[in-house]
Amino acid sequence: MSAFSTSKAMSHALLLRADAYLNANDMNPNKALEDATKAASIDHLHGRAYRIKADAYEALGDVLKAMEAVEQWAGVNPLFMSKAKNELSRLLQIRNTR
Repeated sequence: MSAFSTSKAMSHALLLRADAYLNANDMNPNKALEDATKAASIDHLHGRAYRIKADAYEALGDVLKAMEAVEQWAGVNPLFMSKAKNELSRLLQIRNTR
């Protein structure tokens, strides 16, 4: 395994690609989730990985896992606690309407 494959630069590159998978016309949340999960394993303090995981899980219809990812996002960066609470509230409403 190269030093790049476990570096913060690789984590960042994976997150850029994961974000692209979610925002492309032919959205692929499974690939986004795969890349975000790899990025989180490289840099577990990179909150964006958990935010992208939450979006991917939501796109896949798994609201509970999306909520867990949002909680992880808030856990690695308390500055996002207010945003995370709002997002959890929104996801809870989705879950309750299903």
